[in-house]
Amino acid sequence: MFADLPTYLIGLDCGLAELERRERERGDRQVGRAVLQHPLVHAHGLYDVRVATDTPSLECALAMRTRLETPEPPTAFADLRRVYPLAR
Repeated sequence: MFADLPTYLIGLDCGLAELERRERERGDRQVGRAVLQHPLVHAHGLYDVRVATDTPSLECALAMRTRLETPEPPTAFADLRRVYPLAR
């Protein structure tokens, strides 16, 4: 349904200390998962734009809007398909 629409992959970075804090506070997470998953989540490193949770929301929104307004089409998903050809 969305095949002809541009699709942007946006990386949302969150520091490990913050992830561990959230994990503890939620109480419904297995403590230690954050530290195990943290190095894997962004391992592919392919995004059209990246923002961080410790950046003010308006700055994140402006970074995303700026990327959307550039004439270059998004490439992250196509790049991922080239790197990981079985992930279709």
